[in-house]
Amino acid sequence: MLKKLLLFVAAAFVGTFAFAQNTVETATVIEDITTYEGTDPFVFNKKDRKVYAYNSHGQYEQFGVYERVYTLATEAKEGEVDYIESSAESTRNNVIPTDYIPKTYTRAEGIFEYDSKFFHDWNALFGVGYYLDGWKNLFTYFAQTTAGRGAIQSSDETVDTHGSVTWDKKSKFVLDAETSRGTQYTMDGKILSYIQQNNAPKAMDCVTPIYILGMNKTVPAHLNADGEEVAEEAIVDCQAPGAKFYGLKFFEDDELVRDFVPYVQNGVVGAFDKVTNTFFPATTDEDKTPLTVGTVAVYEGKIVRYLEDNHEYKYTNGAWQDLGEVTMEEIEDETYKDMANWKTNDGHAAIFQDQFSMEDGVNYIDKYIGTGGFEPLMVEFPTEAGADYNLSFNYENLKGSWGWSDWYVRVAVWNQYDLWTSQSFAFNDANVLGNQLLGNEKSEGLVPVSVDFNAAKDVETLIVQFGMYADENEFQFGFGPYSIKKYIYPETYPVINPDDYAEVEPTRWDADGVGYAAYKGGDGANAGESWGNICDNDASTKFYGDRQNGWFMIQADKPVAVKQYSIVTGGDSYQYRNRNPRGWTLEGSNDKENWTMIDKVSDYDLIENINSTEFTFVPSYVPEEETGAKESTSTEEFKYFRFTVTEPLENNIQISEFWINEQAHEFGTDPVETVDPTCCKQGKKVYECADCKAQKTEYIPLTNEHTYGDGCYADEADVIIISDSYSRDNAQHFKATRVYHNDFESFVSDHDREFVLDEEVNAKYDGWKEVDFDDSDWDVLTLPMGDFGNWNTYWGGENNGYLIRMPFTIDKAANVEKLIFQTFHDDNYAAYLNGELISKVVNWNGGNIYDNDNRFVNWDRVTSDGDNNFPNGTIVKYGEAIPLDLLQDGENMLAIYIQENWGGQYFDCRLTAVGVVTGVKNVEVEKTGAKEEVYDLQGRKMNSKNLPKGIYIVNGKKVVK
Repeated sequence: MLKKLLLFVAAAFVGTFAFAQNTVETATVIEDITTYEGTDPFVFNKKDRKVYAYNSHGQYEQFGVYERVYTLATEAKEGEVDYIESSAESTRNNVIPTDYIPKTYTRAEGIFEYDSKFFHDWNALFGVGYYLDGWKNLFTYFAQTTAGRGAIQSSDETVDTHGSVTWDKKSKFVLDAETSRGTQYTMDGKILSYIQQNNAPKAMDCVTPIYILGMNKTVPAHLNADGEEVAEEAIVDCQAPGAKFYGLKFFEDDELVRDFVPYVQNGVVGAFDKVTNTFFPATTDEDKTPLTVGTVAVYEGKIVRYLEDNHEYKYTNGAWQDLGEVTMEEIEDETYKDMANWKTNDGHAAIFQDQFSMEDGVNYIDKYIGTGGFEPLMVEFPTEAGADYNLSFNYENLKGSWGWSDWYVRVAVWNQYDLWTSQSFAFNDANVLGNQLLGNEKSEGLVPVSVDFNAAKDVETLIVQFGMYADENEFQFGFGPYSIKKYIYPETYPVINPDDYAEVEPTRWDADGVGYAAYKGGDGANAGESWGNICDNDASTKFYGDRQNGWFMIQADKPVAVKQYSIVTGGDSYQYRNRNPRGWTLEGSNDKENWTMIDKVSDYDLIENINSTEFTFVPSYVPEEETGAKESTSTEEFKYFRFTVTEPLENNIQISEFWINEQAHEFGTDPVETVDPTCCKQGKKVYECADCKAQKTEYIPLTNEHTYGDGCYADEADVIIISDSYSRDNAQHFKATRVYHNDFESFVSDHDREFVLDEEVNAKYDGWKEVDFDDSDWDVLTLPMGDFGNWNTYWGGENNGYLIRMPFTIDKAANVEKLIFQTFHDDNYAAYLNGELISKVVNWNGGNIYDNDNRFVNWDRVTSDGDNNFPNGTIVKYGEAIPLDLLQDGENMLAIYIQENWGGQYFDCRLTAVGVVTGVKNVEVEKTGAKEEVYDLQGRKMNSKNLPKGIYIVNGKKVVK
């Protein structure tokens, strides 16, 4: 194994960037930077294949990052300093107590910077005491909560939390007790946010002094309601936030009475008051994190962007060298500037549809009414991986309620594109490259938004994340003009290509002794689901990424020909059924530059949604004309292999293991086991290796021949009329429309557990349960739907529901001896057969509970003979026997209303019949789209490959194959 990594510095670069003694420096190759205890100047981390430098703070930081700094100090000094910093960790910090007690007419002006990585509630930049029985007699202060909201108090009333505080910006906070108002400004005077109180100006002087970087919640000595003396009591659960303190002034009328600046005296940090010439040291409680002087951690050759003058500085030979001004260049692709090009998920599309307008480059959302949950809007834009960018625009809330305490919006650059998980992405999500909370309710003009970020890949995502809580309120917003610019540095770091320096050790061997290891790949969704899991011999770990990152490389310890390769599904593939690849390429190379196509697969839908299961493939690639691809032969050997997903089922892809020549098998041509396919289960052929008896399985598509009983999972029923969608190949498409609280005269609220479904609905849905209702403008969805388990249609948000129409035909209704209707639901539902209620249930019935076949259990069951069952303590509102005379010859309609109150959501159902029934079939709804959808005459979805001869419905038309 290589012990040292050579970093060769280009000759043109040596003159301005010096490693030790201007010589070639070495970097130690290590396994994992998180566990490494050495102090080598440079290390190459095999875990992520990046170079790290050991800095002056005794820590490793990634080499080649242009750090943004507000100071060029590299060590603490005596006297006034640029800033003092409290820790941005989940810990309590010490604070700076002063001697100043604010008056009723005191005004404050402070310069601070909040750190977005800190998430304790009520972390104050500065403030005073807690008095008597509540938040009383406070001066004004800004505070940070987990939702990003600020608070200001300027009377003896309870705290008002209207307004917001912007993160990661050196800002001026102005607090005026007389007007009961607080404002946050950029350093050039532009308003970022402000807080407007309903309360009157402050009624009395405070009783305790100001604390800087924390609010003093000490209850002073006082007389209680009975006139008894109560001693002073310290309450310490409101302390310093993660923040930087640059200065704080207090005025009484127009007179400056205190001017606190960051200061160091005899090695002790604190604040110095220039008015009284007094030093106030920070507290030193041992159970709290000390305050520290703001300094830059440096290493030889580090480059920073100094935000005070926007110049680039390089640390070399113990001093900073000014390299000149950092300029900006706008990206060419301007698609992102028009929000009409942005997307949201299906569940929230109605909120934004036809609500955009654009004037002079400014986008307006003309009418927005929240419907539950987080509503994302996002658009992709091109970047250069590793480059620094700035996103800027102006924002205005044109109409709103009292502030973001009830509602909030933020903007972020996100290293994913996933309309579903974006609904709840966290402020400290590793995939958030930069973000800013959008300021409060009644913006005075357009609020400037500026977000710096470092691009992690060639395509990033701009997202506006709307909040929750104020559903039913109407809002109007203005965004723009948008601008995304790349920072152009006068001098850049040297390019270090880790591929040139370090090989990786094998983690897996085949029967011939060839070793394989994961080499590199696209970004995973998080650190625990990276490409490094792809060859770790652990099927419980996985590589999980979005469609842009669905690639990885495998390295062999010597060139080898590919006889076969294996894809192993993720350990939760049954629960997350849309992540198996449907198309991919496998390429080989011996220099990582020239690649040869080994195999190419397209439109492959036979990787089943089962956990940790191997699917084996034998390369059979034949080059297409005009592609220029070199054809692989069975004897051509390669050292590097690149697997690229070309057709993810949806946005994301996951694979737990990828194996090449697992046993170098030679499989026989005659199967040792054959299972015939049925109408609802794939068949298979199992082949065995003559040498080691290992087996591989080839799956056979469904047929259009029904075999009732176990084969069709029909329980006691003879005929499945409407099938649950356990298998994706059985998934059926039905007409549906989403409904919200204002679509019905009565709707269940978030906290109301009573279930009321009005029989009289709005005129546009009148008769929706009947056969002849016109549903031509309704959506087409595929069951099951939900946000957990094996959903095919995503369904999210709260306080909403669906109306679903499932048509079927039956020739001889009188021959049906028994009907069985079953549902799995979260939360409430009502089911109708030809317009008549057959089941109506409140509450969910079981959560994500699985049996040995990975199927949901605890299904509700309603039958025509009264053999009903409602498991899991479900509250039953209607569960009588189903009248068989509701069935009619010809077309019938099963109509479902499913409602979500809070938490997760899910729905699937099955309708079966017992009796001598002929001619029963689903009336399949045509699903739009370019992909060929094939169904048999019973309405079963078929695999379009290798169809036996017969008559099929292809994209809604009858076709003879």
